[in-house]
Amino acid sequence: FFSSRRRHTRYIGDWSSDVCSSDLQEALACREARRDTLLLLEGTMQDASTRLAAMQVMLERWRSSSMLDTGSGAHSRSFGLEILALHFNRCVRLRAPLALAIVGVEVQAPPTDGPADLFLSNVLSAVARVLEGQVRAMDTVARFDRFKFMVIFPETSPDGAVHPLERVTDQIRTYDWGVPGLAGTVSVAVGLVGRGFVQGVNLLIDAADAEHYRARRQGPNTLSVAR
Repeated sequence: FFSSRRRHTRYIGDWSSDVCSSDLQEALACREARRDTLLLLEGTMQDASTRLAAMQVMLERWRSSSMLDTGSGAHSRSFGLEILALHFNRCVRLRAPLALAIVGVEVQAPPTDGPADLFLSNVLSAVARVLEGQVRAMDTVARFDRFKFMVIFPETSPDGAVHPLERVTDQIRTYDWGVPGLAGTVSVAVGLVGRGFVQGVNLLIDAADAEHYRARRQGPNTLSVAR
């Protein structure tokens, strides 16, 4: 009887050991599967993060290239028009002032002893730097045409934009271009308008451009304002 009982106990013990061993193997297999899954997810996340970072770099490069005008260093025409539309719509909604200037650049006698295109590019770059140096950080200087810039003055009436633009004309009048005999041959004509009751961005641009031509007829380094 006792021998049979011992044999029965041994069988139960063996069975329990087999069950525990099976459970342990299954637990280890599940743990390995979870670890493999976590490693796979981690690799996928790292790959997605790398791809996202690369796309962000490409996007920033695209934005930088589209925002800048390579010929002058100012903002590009497309960027300037987009910013102008944003400010125009905002000012209409908030009934806030907005001023826009068109600055035309004229060179009476470009030098003949070097590449004219390179010289004109240097002149435009210099004018862009003068404009950016005289306006506020919230204002936008952008290339408008081959020899024109636009300057956007948000939250500003034409009277408030007159002073920085007058500083621009004064600085261009006395600018040292680094070329003998060139003093006084580079000038600007500035047309300035306020949003007022002008309906639409294109009409505002047309009004500022018309003032620019009015200033041009009045003489070099002249500012014409439509209030």
